Amino acid sequence: MAASTTAWIESAADDFDVAEAMFDSGRWSYVAFMCHQCLEKLLKAAVYDCAASIPPPTHNLGSLLKLTGLQVPANIRTSVLRVNPHYMTARYPDAAGGRPADAYDRSLAAEVRAATIEVRDWLAEHLKSTG
Repeated sequence: MAASTTAWIESAADDFDVAEAMFDSGRWSYVAFMCHQCLEKLLKAAVYDCAASIPPPTHNLGSLLKLTGLQVPANIRTSVLRVNPHYMTARYPDAAGGRPADAYDRSLAAEVRAATIEVRDWLAEHLKSTG
């Protein structure tokens, strides 16, 4: 596995650790944002590793998923699409319709977290098989 792929994977793991800490402390919007960051970095690792190309400077998880060239099950695609909006909504009042922290609760954060875990684990299997 290339060093650039490994760096993306390690950075994604750090982001998920932050998401977990934010979940434990009740910072729901930050859980969603850090989950998005985790998947973005894992998908960029998969673009490097599976598609053998440099990922573009995008935050759109759906676009990155397509660029991996992987055969993606419907449930994984749906989970990616569920996490995708949180790059903006979790951080910006205009995207959240007010203070982002007020747009999130434990239940929504748990849904985003669960979707992230599902995609993370699926990607990990693909990254292992190519590395």
